[in-house]
Formats: sequence, structure tokens, C-alpha cells
Amino acid sequence: MNKPLKPAAHVLRGNPLLQRLLRQAENLSRLQTLVHGQLSPAIREQLRMGGYDDGVLTLILADAVWITRLRYQQERLVQQLRQHAEFSGLQRIRLKVRPAGDAPPVLHEERRYLSDTASQNIRQGAEGIEDPELREALQRLAQNIRSS
Repeated sequence: MNKPLKPAAHVLRGNPLLQRLLRQAENLSRLQTLVHGQLSPAIREQLRMGGYDDGVLTLILADAVWITRLRYQQERLVQQLRQHAEFSGLQRIRLKVRPAGDAPPVLHEERRYLSDTASQNIRQGAEGIEDPELREALQRLAQNIRSS
């Protein structure tokens, strides 16, 4: 018999850690909206908030090209953001590169195979694993070798 799911509000009321995380997420979302309001649509699509701590705003961009473009606007952006109460203590902006999204899925034709040595090492390692599910998963992985 399955228990019914509790409403999200009920779960949040009973967990101070979740309440704090939700407030932080909402705050970051509000700050990101303010930052986006100062940027061109092209840069907005490439930018994510990294955080705002001790007067340092961290912005994460998809690649170095976008960081270079934003560096030219950085001083203007700091001045514009300081006009908002949330950013009144803004001292500087730190820019970081972190590609958006995950790597594309590997197509069947591009499947990677293990060497015989790697397969043997995994197989030997699996023998010492007590957890049956993990042991079976490692054994399946060890079978992923290229047939000659």
C-alpha cells in the first residue's frame, strides 16, 4: 500500500533546511532577473548565476567567447546593478566558463569499448564486491570489449 504524497508546502514547513534552500533559490532567481535586465538577449541565453557573496557576483557563461564579450561590458554592468538595493554592495564580477548542458549522447556507432586488460581488471574487482547488484553491473561492464 503506497502512502499518498505530502503537499510540498507541508514538507517545507517541517524542514528548515529545505526552507532555507528554497529562499536561496528564489533569491538567486530574483538576482538573475536583475542581471538579465541589463544584458542583451544573446548574452542572457549563455549566462547563469553562480552566486553573490561578499560583494562578488559570479556569472557562469557557456564559453570563453561570451566571457570576453561580457568583460567589455563589465564596468557598466557593475554600475547599473549597484542601482538596485540587492546589489548595493557589489564590488566586482567574477566570470567563469562552464559549458551548458551535458555532452551529447554517444551514438551506437561511436560506442566505446574496453581493452582486454581493463575488462580483466574490472572483472577481478567485481569478484570482491559483496553488493550483488553492483557486482553484476561491473560484470556487465567488463563484457563491453571489442570482438576481434
